[in-house]
Amino acid sequence: MKKFAVLMSLVAFVFAFSSCGGPKADAKSLIKKQEAFVKMQEKAADDGKIDDAEIGKIVKAFKETMKESEEIMKKYEEDEEASKLLSEEIEALTENMEENYSEVEEKLAECEGYDNLQEKMFEALFSDMEEEEEGAE
Repeated sequence: MKKFAVLMSLVAFVFAFSSCGGPKADAKSLIKKQEAFVKMQEKAADDGKIDDAEIGKIVKAFKETMKESEEIMKKYEEDEEASKLLSEEIEALTENMEENYSEVEEKLAECEGYDNLQEKMFEALFSDMEEEEEGAE
C-alpha cells in the first residue's frame, strides 16, 4: 500500500504541472482531470475487484497525464511567477480533495487485482522515464 501511496502522490504532483492555458486555467483543468482520474479508480474499486480492462483504462489515463505533465512543466520551467501562481491555485482548489482521495486509495488497496494495478502503474511510470532518458541522449 505504501508503494501505491507514493505513486499516487507522484501522480498528484504530476497533475500539478499538466495542461494548457494560463496558470489559473491550467490549474482548473488539472483539478478536473484529477477528479476524473480519482472517480475512474473509485468506480473500478466499487465491486472489490479490479479487472484487466479497468487496469488498462487507469494505466492509459495515467500515461496520458504523465505526458501532459511533461509538457506543462516545460511550459512553466522558465517562468517562476507563473509556476508559483499555478502551484498556489492548485493548492487552493485541492484543499478539500485529500480526504476523498485517501478513501479511494484505501478502497483500491483492498481490491482483488490491486497488486496487478500497482505493478502496471509502476511499469508505466518507469517506461516513461526510460523513454525520456533515451530521448535526452
